[in-house]
Formats: sequence, structure tokens, C-alpha cells
Amino acid sequence: MSVFTLPARARAGRSGAAVAAISILASAGYLMANLLPAFLDAVRTGLGLSGTAAGAIGTAVLLGSAVAGAAVTRAAGGAGRERQARIGLLLMVGGFTVAAITGSTRLAVAAAIVGGAGSGMALTVATAAMAGTRDPARTSGIALLAVALSGTALYTLVPLLGGGRLATVGVMAAVGLGALPMVRHLPVAVAPADAAVALGPAPHRRTGLLLTAAVGVRSVAMNALWAIASGVGTDRVGLSAETVSALCAGCLLAGVVGVVVATSGGRGRSRTVPLVTAVGAGGAAALMSTFAPRGGLVLYAVGLLGWNASCQAVTTYVLGVAAALDERGRWSALAMSANTFGAACGPIVGLSALGAFGAPTTGTLIAITAALCALPLAHAAHTASAVARDTAASTHASAPVERISIPPQRSARQRTRVALPADQTPSRPPGAGRLRDRRRRHERSQAHPKVRSRVRP
Repeated sequence: MSVFTLPARARAGRSGAAVAAISILASAGYLMANLLPAFLDAVRTGLGLSGTAAGAIGTAVLLGSAVAGAAVTRAAGGAGRERQARIGLLLMVGGFTVAAITGSTRLAVAAAIVGGAGSGMALTVATAAMAGTRDPARTSGIALLAVALSGTALYTLVPLLGGGRLATVGVMAAVGLGALPMVRHLPVAVAPADAAVALGPAPHRRTGLLLTAAVGVRSVAMNALWAIASGVGTDRVGLSAETVSALCAGCLLAGVVGVVVATSGGRGRSRTVPLVTAVGAGGAAALMSTFAPRGGLVLYAVGLLGWNASCQAVTTYVLGVAAALDERGRWSALAMSANTFGAACGPIVGLSALGAFGAPTTGTLIAITAALCALPLAHAAHTASAVARDTAASTHASAPVERISIPPQRSARQRTRVALPADQTPSRPPGAGRLRDRRRRHERSQAHPKVRSRVRP
């Protein structure tokens, strides 16, 4: 009996509930960054603060989110993933609830920072969980689409609720509360066979650190451009505040287009060239929006929309690269924390550069920074592609096999033989016995010529 083998599937597919849980958790974790302009306005009017003070509070909340997210990176990639997600969402709900209803400025600020820290923990867990799905790049794309669409919906909902601190910050708490039941659907963390691997640092340490640093620096530059976009549009290009607001709202839809383009390349393809292309497009868009002359609506609009589309595309590619470097999601979580850090520091850097150098020079600095970040990002993408190929090859070679038994080959005479019961003899056609006797007599006559005449032809 012959045996041949078929390789078993190396990785089980994840259910739609897991992708939905990741998307909802990511939307809740990224809510503070999405609603930052509304949050700053609510804090400024609700607590009677200046614009500078409100900006400082927003920066502190986002920094707390980035620090808390980075602190739980290892736990988010291990067995404590669900527990960290629940703790983060509870901190988010409690902190933002207190910040929405309290009349004390200090308590509101402290509670908002606690809520931001909780949202950072939730975002880190969601990002780490993306690496545990069958197609991390596609999962990250779906999650980023959910982030963009939920941000658009909440921007529409907050004014309908009356605006202000209670509505804006209260919506953040409500979203965190609604995400709690989805935690149990998160994919199980990948468990390494070697305990030392589970306790040790993430693999490909040098490449992962380069990736994280590049993401952080680029996030500072891109969020700096976002911070000065409104001022450039009104002061330099001469557009009305309503036109600039409409363009900023359109940036959310442009971000959706960027995510769709980034996820349409297919699973398993190299991301090096698309990633570098998206980074270069973002730098070119920064130059277009900041060099737009007075009355240059088209140039300014194309630059602003192209910038946001490239930002979301780069984020999608980066999450796929980070997931390939470590399937437990630790580099993915650190990259997203670095992205949040850039969202916190970008407005300060952008506004300071705009006041000191003007819009064209600031745009040039942003474009140069993006170009420099393309080098480590390309190196990380190339390394991730090599790691993915090696992992696929080793998994195919060492995967458990399924044995399939095949009966031995039989001759043509054996294949045509029909099995009959023991008490039944095969039937013969009429005349078969007479033909057999004549054939035997003929054979004997050929062997003995003396009896040939006795045989009838």
C-alpha cells in the first residue's frame, strides 16, 4: 500500500467576529485623535480656557495615550490581551465620564488624561490583535476604514447632541462602553513553542526599532501639516473658513480611498514599492498645499486631500509590515503608539514652524522629513517580505501532515474480475464448452500428426 502526504494548513482562519472586534476596539482607541478639534473646542468653551491651554490639554491627553499604549505592548501580544483591553476601556469610560460632568478644571483635566490613557491601551491591544489574523494587512485596512467612518459619523452626531463638553466627551465614554462586549471576540494571541521567546524581546529588534522611529517622526511631520492646514488655507490661499472646513471633512473620505488602495494589492505581495510611493506622494502633497498661491484653491485642495489619502495608505502598509516582523503584534503596537505620539507633538511643531519660517519653508521641511523616513520604512518592508517568505517555507516544511492511503495498483485482468459470492459460480455463455473442446482437439492434432485426420475442420 502506497502513502503520500499533504501539508496541513499552517494557520487557521479567523472569524468575522474577530475582525469586527478589532475594528470596534481600534475605533474606540483612536477616537481621541479623531475628535481632537471638537475636544479642544469643548474644553476651551466648557472650562473657560484659552486656546493655548486647551491645546496643551489635548497634547497631554494624546501623550498619555501614547505612553500607556507603549507600556502594555508586551501584555497586548500575549495571553493578557483581553484583560488589558477591558482595563483600558474601563479607564476610558470612567475618565471621560468624569471629565464630561465635573465642574472642576483640574479634575476634568486629570480625568481626561486617564481616559486618554485607557483609549491608548485599547488601541494597542487592537493593533496587536491585527497581527494574529490570517491576513493582517487586510484586517488593518478594515479597521482603519472603521476608524475613518466612525470618526465621520461622530463628527455629525456631536453637533446634533448640542455640542459642548458634555456631548463631545460623553460620546467618547459611550463608545468605550459599547466596545466592552466585543473584547471576548478578540483573536487568541499566538503562543510561541519556546517559553524564552515569549518572555524575550520582539524579533528583528533593529528593524523594528527603525520602523517605530520612522513612524513616529513621520507622524510628527504629517500632523504638523494637519495643524497648519486651516491657517494656510485662510491666511495664505485666501479661502473662507467654511471652505476650509469642507475640505477638512473631505479629507476623511480621501483617507478611506487611501486605505482601499493600500488593501487592494492582494495578500502576500511585497509592500516596499507601494510604501515608498505613498510616502513620496505625501511629501509632494505637503509641498502642494503649502506652496499654493493666493486664490490657488485647486492646488491647495489636491494637496490637502492627497496628503490625508497617503497618510492612511502608509499607516495600512506599516501595520502589515510590523505584523510580518512579529506575529504577536508587539511591533504593530509600538508603531501605533509612535503614531499617536506624533499626533500629540505634531500640532506644536507645526504651529511653531509656521510662525517662525512661514508656510512654504514649513512645507519643505515636512517633505524632506517624509523623504528621510522613506529609507527606514523601505528597509523594514524589505525585511518583512523576506521574513514572510522564510516563515511560509518553514511552515510548509514542518507542518503536520495528513496521511492518505491508496490501494496498490492492480493489473487489467484483476480490475475486470468480478467478485461473486462463495456459493455462486460464474455463468457461461451458450456453446462455450463446445468451443473449448474443439480448441483442445485442434491443439492435440497439431502436436500429433497421426490424429490430424480425425479432427474435423
